[in-house]
Formats: sequence, C-alpha cells, structure tokens
Amino acid sequence: MRFTTTLVLAAALAGVTFAGASGQERIDGAAIAKKGLPNVRACESCHTGVDAPLLNGQLEFYIAQQLSDFRNGFRVSEACAPAAKGLNEKQSAAVAKYYNEQPRKKAPVPDEDAALIEKGKEMVLNGDVPRDIFPCSRCHGGDGRGGDFAALAGQNPAYTLKQVQDLRTGKRENDELGIMQAIAQKLTDDDVKAAAAYFHQAVK
Repeated sequence: MRFTTTLVLAAALAGVTFAGASGQERIDGAAIAKKGLPNVRACESCHTGVDAPLLNGQLEFYIAQQLSDFRNGFRVSEACAPAAKGLNEKQSAAVAKYYNEQPRKKAPVPDEDAALIEKGKEMVLNGDVPRDIFPCSRCHGGDGRGGDFAALAGQNPAYTLKQVQDLRTGKRENDELGIMQAIAQKLTDDDVKAAAAYFHQAVK
C-alpha cells in the first residue's frame, strides 16, 4: 500500500540523516548521482534539465517519494523505473539528500517571451478566481522553490507541461492527495505554458 511505502520512506530518510550519529554505514548519494552503481545509470547522465527534469535543490522527500513510486509501480517511466528499482530505500534517500543540498539550477533552454512570462506570473501569484484555480504559489512557493510540494523554479517548461498533461489524462497517477490532478482538469495548456515559463526564469 502507498501509505506503508511512505512510512518506510520516512524511516529511510531519517536513517540517512542521522547515519553518522548512529554509527551506521553512510551511503554516498553524490557517488550514486554522479557515477551510478553497477546496475544503475548515473542520475546525472539524464537529469540535465533537457530530456529529464532538473533535480538540484528539489525537496528531499519529493525526490525520494518519486523514486519509491517508480520502484513500486505508482509512477511509470521507461527511463527512470529501472534505475529506481536498482536502488533500495536508503540509497534513494541518500540520492534525494544529495540533490536537495545542491543549488537550484536553471534548465538550459531559452526563456519564453516577456508577455507569456507576465501572464504566468499572474497565474502563479494570483491564480484564476472565476475558474476556481488556486495560485500555484500556494503549494510551490512564489519563487517556485517548493513548500510542501515540488520545486518548479528553473525547470524546463516542456517537462512541467508534460507532467500536468499526464495528471490531467490520468497517465500519471501518483498524486496521493489528488490535489494536482483536480487542478490539472481546470488548467488549459496555455495556462500551464505561461506558469511554466514564469517558473523557469525564476532562477537567474
């Protein structure tokens, strides 16, 4: 069950955080991210912000949860699922901790035009009251660096759009609370493109 998986994940994160104090062997998340393991490709070989999402500065729990979801079939990816299945919970937690501690970066793709970014700023900060759409900032932060949910600042707008589309159609189903799936039904692609453009340029 997803709830049980979340509890195991929380325990793994705690174990990585306090490994030094308990005398347990410390797992090197940086080495896994940069060099991989015999059965796992290096995370950095894909996660450049072009063909796969940026992970630098992402919330620690969010990364670990996505890896757990890939591993347990709650989220689908031909590229990431095999890697996630090659990591155990503590290795996943170590990778998540490493990436969380890195400075947030900007995906190496061009910024959109100023008009679209300004439209996105309105959606991010104020939402759309007539359509009952909450501001993106309520969950993701006004600067896009995350709060209780994923950091979006600097992320490739094409990736952000694809995730919302997948949530809307049900292709992505690991929104445990159903919050983003409900919001995705109300957002048009143009809404998302604008908000994603604003979040992308939030990292200079």
